[in-house]
Amino acid sequence: MRAVVSAFDDPVVAAVRYLRPYVRRVEGGEPDGKDYDPDELIVIVQDGGGAGEYAYQLSDTRLTFEVRSGDRGLAADTATLVDALIRDWPYRSGGVYYRGALSRPTFSPEADRRIPAYVWTVNLSFRGHSLSV
Repeated sequence: MRAVVSAFDDPVVAAVRYLRPYVRRVEGGEPDGKDYDPDELIVIVQDGGGAGEYAYQLSDTRLTFEVRSGDRGLAADTATLVDALIRDWPYRSGGVYYRGALSRPTFSPEADRRIPAYVWTVNLSFRGHSLSV
């Protein structure tokens, strides 16, 4: 017996793929300390939860973005760029819906090493795709 189910891609993986052409280093989660230079520009994408699936074809999610760099100005400029790209994502690719921000990019230095960082969270919805099983 074959069935068709609605499946959703990992939103962190989707965001990392979307941002990579625009930002040199994008990671889905905290970078490995062995390959991470605290002065390097990095964008970190993390899953912030969300309501999940509804209407059998959409899934609400929250993504948290953190932009770090030893240069505060570079971190601020990159946070502005990433925020604009995320708001523009629905116009650049299908199946993504920007639902609004929980916060704007806010200066919040990385706790342990005091690396300049900007952090914010957005609500997005993703359209599922069909899988035959």
